[in-house]
Amino acid sequence: RDGIGGYDRWRRAIRVEVRARPVRGRANAAVEALLSGILGVRASVVSGHTDRLKTMAADLPPEEVLVRLRRAADTGRDGPRESPESVK
Repeated sequence: RDGIGGYDRWRRAIRVEVRARPVRGRANAAVEALLSGILGVRASVVSGHTDRLKTMAADLPPEEVLVRLRRAADTGRDGPRESPESVK
């Protein structure tokens, strides 16, 4: 299932897991849809289109992004795992 896979402290990145295969942008679209649903605003890949590590953009302050990601993880909506507590 698609969801938040936790926080990677070493990379200082949020792990996102999607079932879509990385063919013709399908995995990127799945990541964008997942994060857009969690955040309630459009999220888009801005770099790393062909890499596993991506930079995303959303029209929200970083603090609000963290609040919404934590809420999703805490409610188990998208796979409760390690919370992204120290993302800056």
